[in-house]
Amino acid sequence: MDMYAVENISAENFEGFIKERIEQGNYLLFYCVDEFYLSYTKKYQFKHYKHDTYVY
Repeated sequence: MDMYAVENISAENFEGFIKERIEQGNYLLFYCVDEFYLSYTKKYQFKHYKHDTYVY
């Protein structure tokens, strides 16, 4: 089982899981971010632009 796959993390534990990873100095990888839904981007409600995003 991939303990880091989102489908294996319950909704109740998700925030704590993310906080633990950040505190351990790990980066976060979010798959398939679509800027069409992000209000702070130029593509917001204009064009679907999907990509992966790393947060460290």
